[in-house]
Amino acid sequence: MSLLPGGDPGRLVSLGIMTGTGPLSTADTGFLYYLYFDFNSTGQAQLRFFNFQGGSPSGSSSEATLPVSNPLTDVWYTFYFDPVNVTVYAADSGYEEAPINQVVQYAHGITDLAAQGAVYFKIQNQESYKVDEIQLFRPSVIGATLYDSWIASFGVLGTDAAFAHDVDEDGGKNGYEWATGTIPIDPFSIKPLSIRRSGQTTHVEFTRNVDATDVTIRLRGTYDLNDANGWGDVATHASGEWTPPAAATESGASNPVNVEITDDGAGSLRCYGLEVTRPESTGRKSDEALRHPDVLDVNLTPSALRRWGAHSSCRELVCKPRYHRRRAGGELILLVAN
Repeated sequence: MSLLPGGDPGRLVSLGIMTGTGPLSTADTGFLYYLYFDFNSTGQAQLRFFNFQGGSPSGSSSEATLPVSNPLTDVWYTFYFDPVNVTVYAADSGYEEAPINQVVQYAHGITDLAAQGAVYFKIQNQESYKVDEIQLFRPSVIGATLYDSWIASFGVLGTDAAFAHDVDEDGGKNGYEWATGTIPIDPFSIKPLSIRRSGQTTHVEFTRNVDATDVTIRLRGTYDLNDANGWGDVATHASGEWTPPAAATESGASNPVNVEITDDGAGSLRCYGLEVTRPESTGRKSDEALRHPDVLDVNLTPSALRRWGAHSSCRELVCKPRYHRRRAGGELILLVAN
């Protein structure tokens, strides 16, 4: 959208995705937006958003300042609608969906968009503006909205809802809590790995959220923390299956289920970490955490950190509540057992 020569940047333009073929009306069902290039002569571009179900307000309604340069002559908006949230991005030089370009993410509260009939994209009051381009598409990876819907169900919105953010500051990233089935707003719900030794076999236990079908979970191990290339996959869960199948046993009738990984290859001392990744969605640029998948794990207290024998690489973990080893695309936090 761009400002016409001589156009008034303080004049609002209304747009909406709402039922009916008439003018935009709060008596209809849908999403309503007021866009300002210069709100109330403040020099700031602003977006105001409202939602209606059957003529009654629903979800969140508020306003947000656009992360653009001012004075503004052009703005490129991207709106993502899913069954729970609307996520809006804006830039002044093309479509951008980096975290810095996020205007707002909010819960819309609409349960049946077509309750009052067919839905139309509408624009009004555009005398000072012109719309240069409109693109409508459906993201091809529906699973990409699973995490978004889950995190929003706890009332977590905006940047706090990012996959790689830790909203309850318990050391477990939101994405890790989604994968393991803990509560992202409860710092006491986080579950570290449980590791025990039986002869020459190691048993690693954790929980898995069966609804988190949009992530890959890898249990990884190394014999030497100083070797960046020494990490190997012990077991991987992706597309509903564990690989290798014999390594994993799941139990429990409720969600999350309990997972036990048997590592017969750990005859010597071994350190473990749990890796959770979510791939980039086709048809969506997504945020930084998804373009460069994060390796996520839980913050471990000193009492949760143990070691085997006298392995020098593992012993140093005992004194550090958060031992980080940087890896491409994120971080891996380790738990070692005796």
